[in-house]
Amino acid sequence: MSAAAAARAPRAAVAAANAPRRAPAPASASASAAGQQQQQQEGAEDDIAADDGGVEPGEDEYEDEDEDYGGEQGQGLRAPAAPPPLDAAALQLSIDLARVASATKAADVMVLDVAPLVSWTSYLVIASVASRPQLMAVLARCERAATAAGYERRNTPSGRSQWECVDFGSVVVHVMTPPQREAYALEDFYGAADEVQWWEEGEDGGAGGRGDEAEAAAAGGGAGAGGTGAAGVWTTRQ
Repeated sequence: MSAAAAARAPRAAVAAANAPRRAPAPASASASAAGQQQQQQEGAEDDIAADDGGVEPGEDEYEDEDEDYGGEQGQGLRAPAAPPPLDAAALQLSIDLARVASATKAADVMVLDVAPLVSWTSYLVIASVASRPQLMAVLARCERAATAAGYERRNTPSGRSQWECVDFGSVVVHVMTPPQREAYALEDFYGAADEVQWWEEGEDGGAGGRGDEAEAAAAGGGAGAGGTGAAGVWTTRQ
């Protein structure tokens, strides 16, 4: 470049023209830098995996949670293993009411412990009767016995149905005629419930007990404690 041209050129151009040129970086140096960058990235991924306990996302990451909720079987949340606490007073009331129904010549008297199955009561008393008057007599005498034990009736029977129930809270009494008993089969519906032995050893009790007495009552059988009068008419008198 001549002196005159150098004088006319901007200083920046002169500096650029006179600056030494840089040689291109060798290929080995570029590869080394790329390798270092890859190693740094892999190291960061290893640190993340170590924080997660060495579990790769999408594999066994949720294995523990899956086992807690049933695992591969898909059983879902499990029911509590511990049974509900025993309500001794309700148990005694259910036994007493079953005996009242039996003394009123009801047939197939059963007591079912439904506390592990439902939340609205603990025991069901189920009994069959031969007629509407006998049905109302059983209900009236059960209510009298429950009131004496400190329990109040929570509902009002219709007085017209062949199946009536009276709710004492922890104990519910169902009294029905044989066709209704067979049609609705409460003991089958609550088939998972345990049956409570309400009768004394040596007595004619249980699911099949009192059948002959119920047939005699239907035919207008004799009177007695909880029986009928001479005309076969049931009353609510003790």
